[in-house]
Amino acid sequence: MRVQNFFERRSVNPAPAALTRRETIMKEFDALVDALKQSRRKCPWARERITKEHLEALKDEVRELEEAVLSGEKDNVREELADVIWDALFIAIIEEEQGSFTIKEMFEKATEKLKRRKPWVFGTEKVKDSEEAVRRWNEIKAQEKANNISK
Repeated sequence: MRVQNFFERRSVNPAPAALTRRETIMKEFDALVDALKQSRRKCPWARERITKEHLEALKDEVRELEEAVLSGEKDNVREELADVIWDALFIAIIEEEQGSFTIKEMFEKATEKLKRRKPWVFGTEKVKDSEEAVRRWNEIKAQEKANNISK
């Protein structure tokens, strides 16, 4: 009987694990969106919220996130970051209901913007260090604003 070596006995294929992780993350994202939409339908307070009113809640959560980061308490950072994401998605849901844009469109725009503003990551441009990366980011952002591209 032939003895298999370590690699023969164990499949080494990182793609399924990465896919499983992505599927798990997307399942949780979908669950959060569904829960926020259900809250919007069934909770009188949530149903009455408009974007301008909910901005204050988002600002409060960002302040709490800042405090958590500065304190170095990782569990608190996770909790407050989750609250920021929750409130940002809640605003996106309100805007989607009003026909302003869809959540999908929002994520598409975010991806487009990231790729435009980091050509050294997603294109052929080179930067030598983080200072140059920040400088280029700011230059590209200023060009977008001047040319009304970032919208």
